[in-house]
Amino acid sequence: MLIKFRRTIYYYYIIFNRKASIILRNEKISLLLILIGPLLIIALVFPFLWGELTSLSLSLPINSEKFGQFGDFVGGVIGSIWALAGVILFYIALTEQRKDIKTNQKVLALQVDALNQQINEFELQRKELESSRKVYEDQSRTLRVQQFESNFYSLLNVYLTIKNNLNNLDKHGKDYFRTHYETLDSSFNHLLKITDHHDNMIEQYVQLYDEHRGHLSHYFKSFYRIIKIIDSSITLTDREKSFYSKILRSQLTDYEQLLLYYNSHSIYGIKARSLILKYNLLKHTPLFYKPEFAHYYSIQKNFKIVFFTEWFSSFLAKHINESYEITYVADKIEEVSKDFDCIVGIYFEVDSIKIKVICNKDLTQNNIKLSKDEFSNFILCLIHDRLIFSTYLEQDKAIIKKYITEDDDRITFGISVETTAKITLLNDKY
Repeated sequence: MLIKFRRTIYYYYIIFNRKASIILRNEKISLLLILIGPLLIIALVFPFLWGELTSLSLSLPINSEKFGQFGDFVGGVIGSIWALAGVILFYIALTEQRKDIKTNQKVLALQVDALNQQINEFELQRKELESSRKVYEDQSRTLRVQQFESNFYSLLNVYLTIKNNLNNLDKHGKDYFRTHYETLDSSFNHLLKITDHHDNMIEQYVQLYDEHRGHLSHYFKSFYRIIKIIDSSITLTDREKSFYSKILRSQLTDYEQLLLYYNSHSIYGIKARSLILKYNLLKHTPLFYKPEFAHYYSIQKNFKIVFFTEWFSSFLAKHINESYEITYVADKIEEVSKDFDCIVGIYFEVDSIKIKVICNKDLTQNNIKLSKDEFSNFILCLIHDRLIFSTYLEQDKAIIKKYITEDDDRITFGISVETTAKITLLNDKY
């Protein structure tokens, strides 16, 4: 029963609040209260001051007490009514202002949603434009690459035509470049020091070039022009440049590479050195076709010396190049060569690099048929070729010395390299 009573009271309380809220929000109620004030004044002034008004005379004094009471009545009753009207109007104004604020908030929210939608549309448009631009750039780049390839293969055909024409000029019907290289090879003297022999070969090549300048100049200019076009292309990436340079390199015969090697060391090939190094164009130059190495091969008479040389060259290139990196901390590297069954080590010191080949005192136990002096000279030639000649390092910037030390059962062939320049051995980047 009590719960039912409380629910009834609560129900009427809600109804009353709603009715009161409707009444208070009605502006007509306030206007009615404002009009009640003057009507009350007019309606009550006569009954309240009737006695004074009937005896009103200009000669009689005004009853200030009576008029004061009437003023208090007007101020207390009428003023309260008008104050209530003002409160009601103020409440109505606040209510309307709240509605306006809510309306403005809704409008603002709609505007924000519209702006967000526009931002999303702009973002989609930007992505579409980026996609369109990428497609356009890809198409444009494809066209440029196609144009480059057209020029490249046209020049490559010209180069091959020139080479074929030169081969047709060979009187012995063999190979134009082989014939000229055999002429150079005939001037070899194994008694000369490696540096003197190299200088002598360059002098012999310059004389050969001057005698056949018309043909050799035409050939080398066409070859260098192709590699220059590859290198100067702004369309190709470094990997793509390497790809096309390898295509060109694959067209070189062994004897072409040998003549290119000596030409690059002469005054006629100075400008081409940077391109040869950059694209490793002489990577496949047959080392044992060079007379100084062919001499040692004729003594060894087996391919073990070839395999050892390839392994030794890779060993030097890997570890000497890495030694210039900041993160490199090793002061020595030692590995075993399976071909000659010897220990090869690189030892890094402050101002020099020492390279050692440690073998049995009896070299035949290492499958080496060269004498001690011959094997020492062979290592010296190999170091000069890999570190100096193949990198075009000036000879006065490196001091290379050989030495031999022996103990009870071991012999060490050592090479000391002192240089003021950074040594970078050739290696394909891609």
